[in-house]
Amino acid sequence: MIESFRMQRHGVPPQRKITRLEVGGEMGTRTTTANKKGFTILAIILLLFALGTFAFWTVFFTSGAVSASNDPAYLEHERSFPLADAYMAVAALIASVGLFRRRNWAVLYGIMAGSGIIFLGLMDTLYALQQGLISDFSFASIETAIICASCLILGPIAITYIWRNRQALNSETAYNVD
Repeated sequence: MIESFRMQRHGVPPQRKITRLEVGGEMGTRTTTANKKGFTILAIILLLFALGTFAFWTVFFTSGAVSASNDPAYLEHERSFPLADAYMAVAALIASVGLFRRRNWAVLYGIMAGSGIIFLGLMDTLYALQQGLISDFSFASIETAIICASCLILGPIAITYIWRNRQALNSETAYNVD
């Protein structure tokens, strides 16, 4: 206390204890401009991914133009994915809304979407490798490789980013009532 008084007398402000909340420890973090931009970018990517998934299935079942192969085994394999893709796409849509609105429930749906994206990417990659669907440089092979790679990149990025920045969502909505 005496030291604090001496420092004030000489124009030096007293030192105050900095809490973990202020430095971004486990208890919380400040929302920075980078967090807000990151949430917005991820929300847009998840929204586009979900809409792209719905568009894929619409085209697949109406015209079949997005099929990588006309092999009956491939078509049977693809027809087993609409429900899993719908789960992932709905979770991605809800997560994107939550990220746009900076709501803490975006964490749950973002992790659900990211894990669904990883699962679907792994299943498609394994099937494509087993069936030789990405062995040449045809449009269908390149399309399949891009879809698989985007799933295997986006899923982990979404989960990691949302988890690492979850406190920023919590701190922004701590006093808001949904």
